[in-house]
Amino acid sequence: PGSIIGEMGVFMGVERTATVRAVSDLRVISFGREEFLDVISGIPELSSYLIGILTKRLYNLNRRLINAINSKLMIVMGNYLIDKMREGGAGAFETEFTDTPKLSFDLSTAALETGLDIEKVVTALNNLAKAGVIQDYKLIEEVKEGEQEEKRTVAELSADPSQIRSYLKTISYI
Repeated sequence: PGSIIGEMGVFMGVERTATVRAVSDLRVISFGREEFLDVISGIPELSSYLIGILTKRLYNLNRRLINAINSKLMIVMGNYLIDKMREGGAGAFETEFTDTPKLSFDLSTAALETGLDIEKVVTALNNLAKAGVIQDYKLIEEVKEGEQEEKRTVAELSADPSQIRSYLKTISYI
Protein backbone atom coordinates (compact mmCIF):
# COMPACT_ATOMS: atom_id res chain seq x y z
CA PRO A 1 0.00 0.00 0.00
CA GLY A 2 1.12 3.53 -0.63
CA SER A 3 2.68 5.32 -3.53
CA ILE A 4 5.98 5.07 -5.30
CA ILE A 5 8.12 8.16 -4.83
CA GLY A 6 11.15 8.89 -6.95
CA GLU A 7 10.24 7.10 -10.15
CA MET A 8 10.74 10.30 -12.16
CA GLY A 9 14.37 10.50 -11.09
CA VAL A 10 14.93 6.84 -11.92
CA PHE A 11 13.35 7.00 -15.37
CA MET A 12 14.77 10.39 -16.29
CA GLY A 13 18.22 9.58 -14.91
CA VAL A 14 18.37 12.79 -12.88
CA GLU A 15 18.24 13.70 -9.23
CA ARG A 16 14.77 14.72 -8.08
CA THR A 17 13.50 15.78 -4.71
CA ALA A 18 10.18 14.85 -3.14
CA THR A 19 8.37 15.90 -0.01
CA VAL A 20 6.41 13.20 1.75
CA ARG A 21 3.93 13.67 4.58
CA ALA A 22 3.18 10.34 6.15
CA VAL A 23 -0.10 9.74 7.95
CA SER A 24 1.52 6.91 9.92
CA ASP A 25 4.88 5.27 10.43
CA LEU A 26 6.49 4.13 7.22
CA ARG A 27 9.47 2.31 5.84
CA VAL A 28 11.68 3.92 3.22
CA ILE A 29 13.46 1.74 0.70
CA SER A 30 16.19 3.31 -1.40
CA PHE A 31 17.35 1.87 -4.73
CA GLY A 32 19.87 3.09 -7.23
CA ARG A 33 18.75 3.17 -10.86
CA GLU A 34 20.31 -0.18 -11.82
CA GLU A 35 19.00 -1.90 -8.68
CA PHE A 36 15.55 -0.50 -9.29
CA LEU A 37 15.51 -1.71 -12.90
CA ASP A 38 16.69 -5.16 -11.77
CA VAL A 39 13.91 -5.35 -9.16
CA ILE A 40 11.08 -4.31 -11.50
CA SER A 41 12.30 -6.59 -14.28
CA GLY A 42 12.42 -9.51 -11.81
CA ILE A 43 8.99 -8.90 -10.27
CA PRO A 44 6.32 -8.52 -12.97
CA GLU A 45 3.66 -7.60 -10.38
CA LEU A 46 5.76 -4.62 -9.28
CA SER A 47 6.25 -3.55 -12.90
CA SER A 48 2.50 -3.78 -13.48
CA TYR A 49 1.80 -1.82 -10.29
CA LEU A 50 4.28 0.89 -11.31
CA ILE A 51 2.81 1.12 -14.82
CA GLY A 52 -0.66 1.45 -13.26
CA ILE A 53 0.47 4.35 -11.07
CA LEU A 54 2.20 6.11 -13.95
CA THR A 55 -0.81 5.59 -16.23
CA LYS A 56 -3.14 7.06 -13.61
CA ARG A 57 -0.86 10.08 -13.16
CA LEU A 58 -0.65 10.60 -16.93
CA TYR A 59 -4.43 10.33 -17.25
CA ASN A 60 -4.97 12.91 -14.50
CA LEU A 61 -2.40 15.23 -16.04
CA ASN A 62 -4.07 14.92 -19.46
CA ARG A 63 -7.49 15.70 -17.94
CA ARG A 64 -6.09 18.80 -16.23
CA LEU A 65 -4.42 19.93 -19.45
CA ILE A 66 -7.60 19.42 -21.49
CA ASN A 67 -9.63 21.29 -18.85
CA ALA A 68 -7.14 24.17 -18.90
CA ILE A 69 -7.24 24.41 -22.69
CA ASN A 70 -11.04 24.17 -22.82
CA SER A 71 -11.37 26.76 -20.05
CA LYS A 72 -9.21 29.21 -21.97
CA LEU A 73 -11.21 28.62 -25.16
CA MET A 74 -14.49 29.16 -23.28
CA ILE A 75 -13.15 32.35 -21.70
CA VAL A 76 -12.20 33.75 -25.12
CA MET A 77 -15.55 32.81 -26.70
CA GLY A 78 -17.57 33.82 -23.64
CA ASN A 79 -16.04 37.29 -23.71
CA TYR A 80 -16.60 37.44 -27.47
CA LEU A 81 -20.31 36.65 -26.96
CA ILE A 82 -20.62 39.28 -24.24
CA ASP A 83 -18.98 41.88 -26.51
CA LYS A 84 -21.31 40.97 -29.39
CA MET A 85 -24.37 41.24 -27.15
CA ARG A 86 -23.14 44.55 -25.75
CA GLU A 87 -22.74 45.91 -29.30
CA GLY A 88 -26.37 45.03 -29.95
CA GLY A 89 -25.85 45.07 -33.70
CA ALA A 90 -23.58 42.95 -35.83
CA GLY A 91 -25.76 39.90 -35.61
CA ALA A 92 -27.32 40.38 -32.19
CA PHE A 93 -31.09 40.39 -32.03
CA GLU A 94 -33.78 40.26 -29.35
CA THR A 95 -37.14 38.56 -29.50
CA GLU A 96 -40.35 39.83 -27.98
CA PHE A 97 -40.95 36.54 -26.18
CA THR A 98 -37.88 36.39 -23.96
CA ASP A 99 -35.54 38.60 -21.99
CA THR A 100 -32.58 36.42 -22.92
CA PRO A 101 -30.60 38.05 -25.73
CA LYS A 102 -30.21 36.03 -28.91
CA LEU A 103 -27.16 36.18 -31.08
CA SER A 104 -26.30 35.12 -34.61
CA PHE A 105 -22.81 35.29 -36.09
CA ASP A 106 -20.64 33.80 -38.79
CA LEU A 107 -18.08 31.28 -37.47
CA SER A 108 -15.38 32.54 -39.84
CA THR A 109 -15.83 36.07 -38.53
CA ALA A 110 -15.75 34.85 -34.93
CA ALA A 111 -12.57 32.89 -35.65
CA LEU A 112 -10.94 35.93 -37.22
CA GLU A 113 -11.99 38.28 -34.40
CA THR A 114 -10.95 35.93 -31.58
CA GLY A 115 -7.75 34.60 -33.13
CA LEU A 116 -9.03 31.02 -32.82
CA ASP A 117 -9.51 28.60 -35.65
CA ILE A 118 -13.09 27.59 -36.51
CA GLU A 119 -12.71 24.17 -34.88
CA LYS A 120 -11.75 25.79 -31.57
CA VAL A 121 -14.65 28.27 -31.83
CA VAL A 122 -17.04 25.33 -32.25
CA THR A 123 -15.38 23.42 -29.38
CA ALA A 124 -15.75 26.42 -27.07
CA LEU A 125 -19.40 26.94 -28.08
CA ASN A 126 -20.15 23.23 -27.57
CA ASN A 127 -18.57 23.36 -24.11
CA LEU A 128 -20.47 26.52 -23.16
CA ALA A 129 -23.71 24.85 -24.31
CA LYS A 130 -22.85 21.67 -22.39
CA ALA A 131 -22.27 23.78 -19.27
CA GLY A 132 -25.71 25.36 -19.74
CA VAL A 133 -24.28 28.84 -20.22
CA ILE A 134 -25.69 29.27 -23.72
CA GLN A 135 -29.08 27.97 -24.83
CA ASP A 136 -30.82 27.21 -28.12
CA TYR A 137 -27.41 26.76 -29.70
CA LYS A 138 -27.31 25.57 -33.28
CA LEU A 139 -25.04 25.76 -36.27
CA ILE A 140 -26.65 26.58 -39.60
CA GLU A 141 -25.00 25.95 -42.95
CA GLU A 142 -25.97 28.77 -45.34
CA VAL A 143 -25.42 28.52 -49.08
CA LYS A 144 -25.64 31.53 -51.41
CA GLU A 145 -26.13 30.41 -54.95
CA GLY A 146 -24.92 32.46 -57.84
CA GLU A 147 -21.97 32.50 -60.18
CA GLN A 148 -19.82 31.26 -57.34
CA GLU A 149 -21.55 29.28 -54.66
CA GLU A 150 -20.72 30.68 -51.22
CA LYS A 151 -21.03 28.63 -48.07
CA ARG A 152 -20.83 29.86 -44.54
CA THR A 153 -21.67 28.48 -41.14
CA VAL A 154 -23.66 30.64 -38.75
CA ALA A 155 -24.05 30.05 -35.03
CA GLU A 156 -27.34 30.99 -33.40
CA LEU A 157 -27.79 30.97 -29.66
CA SER A 158 -29.34 32.75 -26.73
CA ALA A 159 -27.53 33.64 -23.54
CA ASP A 160 -27.62 35.90 -20.53
CA PRO A 161 -24.41 38.00 -20.41
CA SER A 162 -24.40 38.02 -16.60
CA GLN A 163 -24.65 34.22 -16.54
CA ILE A 164 -21.73 34.00 -18.99
CA ARG A 165 -19.67 36.40 -16.82
CA SER A 166 -20.45 34.40 -13.70
CA TYR A 167 -19.45 31.12 -15.35
CA LEU A 168 -16.23 32.59 -16.74
CA LYS A 169 -15.25 33.64 -13.22
CA THR A 170 -15.66 30.06 -12.00
CA ILE A 171 -13.36 28.65 -14.69
CA SER A 172 -10.78 31.45 -14.76
CA TYR A 173 -8.68 29.93 -11.95
CA ILE A 174 -6.53 28.26 -14.61
